[in-house]
Amino acid sequence: EIVYPDILCLGKALTGGYMPLGATLTNDKLAHGISDTGGVFMHGPTFMANPLACSVSLASVNLLMQSPWQARVRNVERSLIEHLSPLARLGSTVK
Repeated sequence: EIVYPDILCLGKALTGGYMPLGATLTNDKLAHGISDTGGVFMHGPTFMANPLACSVSLASVNLLMQSPWQARVRNVERSLIEHLSPLARLGSTVK
């Protein structure tokens, strides 16, 4: 079964850790519960929409999209499966 999150909070990954910037993403149902139009979830932090942080984020995401990130994720997945699967045999783990 595929599971989709209702809320996704993004932080350091947006800027590659160079500047503080975060985002909260929601599915349509939750967004419309927050706002009649399903618009922006405004919460008013000091750094909201900081132009420099947004520019750094854009550059970071562009670099990510130009890299072989899917292959890297698959390699990490294979390694986690290989090294963590044996732990399922332990009696104290959740299966």
